[in-house]
Amino acid sequence: MKLFRRKRNEEKKEAGKDKLAKNIAGFIQKTQNGFARFMSKRTEKLSPSTMKFALIVFLLCGSGLSVFFIVTAFKKNGVLKVINIDRLSVPRYYDKNSDNSMQPGFFITKKEHEEMQAFKNYLDSLRHNKKGIRVYDSIMLNRPGLMDSVNKLEQLYQQQLQNKK
Repeated sequence: MKLFRRKRNEEKKEAGKDKLAKNIAGFIQKTQNGFARFMSKRTEKLSPSTMKFALIVFLLCGSGLSVFFIVTAFKKNGVLKVINIDRLSVPRYYDKNSDNSMQPGFFITKKEHEEMQAFKNYLDSLRHNKKGIRVYDSIMLNRPGLMDSVNKLEQLYQQQLQNKK
């Protein structure tokens, strides 16, 4: 049975990966234990008060370096930099009343509207076709706001037609 042989080969590959991971973990553990033994031998003759003093010195040096690096990150050529926050620029065509008025110069032609309708019909045919539903779903997954945009353009076109009359 070939099916069972493949499964055994896959198990061997997984076992090989596990063995490699165990070897790497074992090496890291061995190195850590060796360093811990080395440090224990170096510090076994020190008194507790000397060890506490060494710990305090180590902590002060470490925190001093951290503060130094933080301060120098905000300094430039010896002068303390201040982070400036500029005002956001708002486009002049932004509508504060949230009214659906169009931007000046924005115009949807009849040909563009027909192309939009053809696209909507194509998506609708995909949605109602058994084979096309996969394509439709992938389009909707990859472009979630597509139909909202098409519908908004349709509304703008209808508004544009009303404004012409």
